[in-house]
Amino acid sequence: MGVGMKNGTYPVQCPHCNQPLTDAFGSFNSSVDIRELYSKWPESVRKSLRKTCRTIIRQIPSENRNQAKKFLIAISSSKPEVVEWGLNQFHSAKHVNRGKGFSYLRAIILNHDKNREALIEMERKRLGGNTLRYKMEENYNEQPRE
Repeated sequence: MGVGMKNGTYPVQCPHCNQPLTDAFGSFNSSVDIRELYSKWPESVRKSLRKTCRTIIRQIPSENRNQAKKFLIAISSSKPEVVEWGLNQFHSAKHVNRGKGFSYLRAIILNHDKNREALIEMERKRLGGNTLRYKMEENYNEQPRE
């Protein structure tokens, strides 16, 4: 039997250095990695992510757990409010019913994360800024918190 292996087989080894190869993102057990990636998010975002990932995997045959893991790794540097916004957009437009999967959702989240500040500024210009409201927000932010 192989060292440390239950069924006596060795994992695939690198032909150059004979080190055991794992999948592209770490360990053989993707569910542990996915659980760790979920744990980074606040509870509300975590629930939405789980629901969305389950829905995509069930309804789109080409999507699987490895795709979900790659998606979670790609969005791990995004802010929680951006991820929640992207998930809401994805669900409200019912993109999963059109065959859109993790790649499309990843693009929604990452593009919104990149363009968020510019979008806020454009919206403020388009709608017109209420200077009194912005001054009140600035004063509130400057006050010391107790």
